Amino acid sequence: MHLLFVLILNPAFSFLAASDTGFIWSNEERLGQYQRAWNTLNKSVQEVYYNVKATELAYEAIYPSSNHRELTQIKCWSVQCTNLDKQAQIASLKYYYTFTAISRRGQVQFLTAEGKTTRELGYETRNAVEYTYRDGRVGALPRNKQPFADEPWALHP
Repeated sequence: MHLLFVLILNPAFSFLAASDTGFIWSNEERLGQYQRAWNTLNKSVQEVYYNVKATELAYEAIYPSSNHRELTQIKCWSVQCTNLDKQAQIASLKYYYTFTAISRRGQVQFLTAEGKTTRELGYETRNAVEYTYRDGRVGALPRNKQPFADEPWALHP
């Protein structure tokens, strides 16, 4: 159960194997039992997941004013699943998080997305959540590449 929590909630973090053999979770036979995406989404609205430990913080670009770009890290975040549809295996996701940037320090931010289960890393089982943000960006976790390497968020006030 805790492993599912980590996989679903790690949009900012990846678990790469120490060697160059690839993504640590791309072994369905050995680790597939821990990656049932719907088991993670299918929770009561009162059940909130928290990121309590990460290998590194994600860097993002924010715009405190229209012509000022500032790099920051995301920390202290949680996610809540609502509007569950078991048949379609979809849910609404609401993320709460804070930034380390001086201009936003202490402010709680939130982001909503629609999530649906999907197959990643060559799995037969639906082991990942594909999420779509209001602006149309789409992503899936887990995945084979370092998150956000080629898709930085641009968060405006």
